[in-house]
Parts: sequence; C-alpha cells; structure tokens
Amino acid sequence: TQSAYYAAPPGVPSVLSLHNLDSSVARSSARQRSGLAWVREQNRAAALRVVERRVLPLADRVLCVSEADANAVFAAGGRALLAPNGVDDEFFQTPLTDAGERAFFFGHFGYEANLRGVERFLEEGWPDVLRARPGARLAIAGGGMGAAVRARLAAVEGVEVLGLVADLPGALAASRAVVVPIWEGGGTRLKVLEALAAGRAV
Repeated sequence: TQSAYYAAPPGVPSVLSLHNLDSSVARSSARQRSGLAWVREQNRAAALRVVERRVLPLADRVLCVSEADANAVFAAGGRALLAPNGVDDEFFQTPLTDAGERAFFFGHFGYEANLRGVERFLEEGWPDVLRARPGARLAIAGGGMGAAVRARLAAVEGVEVLGLVADLPGALAASRAVVVPIWEGGGTRLKVLEALAAGRAV
C-alpha cells in the first residue's frame, strides 16, 4: 500500500496489487498481543487504515486475493478486483504413501506469524497430540530460521527441524498431515492450498 504514495503520471492507468490488506494484518496481530505490544499494533493498524483510505481510491484497480480484502477495499472507496490465489496442482501432486504418524509444518520464519503460530501450537496443541499418539512426529521446514529459533524448536519432544528444504513436494510426500497454526495475517493461507493439492489432511 505504501507504494501507492508514488502516484502514476496523469492519464496513466494504475493497478495496486495487494497480497494482504495491511491494516487487517496489523489488527489480527494486535488480537494476539496484550499490554504495550497490543497498543503498538493497534496504533499501526490505525495508521495503515488512514493510508489505505487515502491511496486505495487513487488506483484504477486494486487487486485483492480474498473476498474479505476486496470488501474492505470497496468500503474504503477503492475499485477492487478479486484475483484469488491458486497453486500448481501438478507440481504438488505427490504419491499417497504410508508416512506413519508424521505431521509437517512449512513456512518462512522471517514472517513472524509463522513463528508465533508454530510456537503457540507446540505449547498448546502438540502435547495433546503426543498424549493421544505417542509415536507422532512433527517436521518443521522453512527458511529464515535463526540458530536460537532452530534450537528452541528442536528441543521439543517429537519435533524434527528440517530448515529450508529443496524439495517441498517430497517433504509433503513423507508426511501424513500438514499443520497450519496461523492465528494472524491476511490474504489467504497458500500453505493450506498447497497441502490440499498434495492430498494431505490439514
């Protein structure tokens, strides 16, 4: 959205492409926080809403990947065009092999919602899984994982930290289910579409 500050020359049509509606991402992030962190995210969301109300109506079209974002763009006076995300089914098509009781999470850890989601799942959900299925394993893949994060995740019982994988369909093929513990963000959850394209439970 901030790129819309750079207005197109007069008479030149402009398209603003949004992967997320920034104010919605900040609002969802605020809901996961308390105290001063909540205040910071609420203020950020309010500031982003001001920017969006000013710049969204200036574009000839605003590309949105979700209906919720498109509706918010319309409400802000913009001309939304819904362009839903999709995945390459052929690329993600993997054989349904016996993967035992291995679950899988993948996502870039430079995106804080992924890290917070995984850590929350490991604290609140994974112990229940292990009680019900003592043989369960969780493989975690993704770039942007620092040494401290890697060590923290690897210390959890039943967790295998893969880091960045070169063959995502192969890693999916070695898994029975995909975990998507993301409580914040906007747009769409591409990892859900990719896991479903691979025929894995989510």
